[in-house]
Amino acid sequence: MVRRLTFWKVILAIVLLVLSLPALAFGWLVLDDSRAREYLYWATSVIRADIELDDPFSPPLPLITAGEVTVEAGLGTISWMDGGRMIEGDMFMNTPQLARWRELRAGSIPLGTAVTILFPELTRRITLSRWRFGKEVESQEIPNGHTFSPTRRGTHIFGIHASFYGDAQGNRSGGGHYAFILRVR
Repeated sequence: MVRRLTFWKVILAIVLLVLSLPALAFGWLVLDDSRAREYLYWATSVIRADIELDDPFSPPLPLITAGEVTVEAGLGTISWMDGGRMIEGDMFMNTPQLARWRELRAGSIPLGTAVTILFPELTRRITLSRWRFGKEVESQEIPNGHTFSPTRRGTHIFGIHASFYGDAQGNRSGGGHYAFILRVR
């Protein structure tokens, strides 16, 4: 679903950015880079709500299954080329922030359930990471169709970074960053 940017939202976003430039510059001088990026993220949120990355011109979403449950994945930062068009979209977020912003629902599964991650297109590289308390605690490269079983109860936030080969002309090539949540009981 693609929503339209209205004239007034664009004007409001420009005014907010112009008014926030001194604070933004000050933020980069005083705050660490992640806080300045987060400030920029919130300062531009007026227009970003109307920009949807889940359209046909974006990397494919993975099919994540856990037993009989299909787990929802959210798409964040992308770099994608198809049919001579290219898009770059940086969400300025880590995986937990992306999961919260996308309002992802956690897939609820029993301990020991096999979880499979499958992309419908040929992948070059897939990296799976697990996050805890806002920090990445483990990361590993995995093959397409990878299956794993969570070994601890609780709510787990996972990130996936996938890159795709595309065809000889470079169509349907690039990469994307995804998030998903599992609640293991």
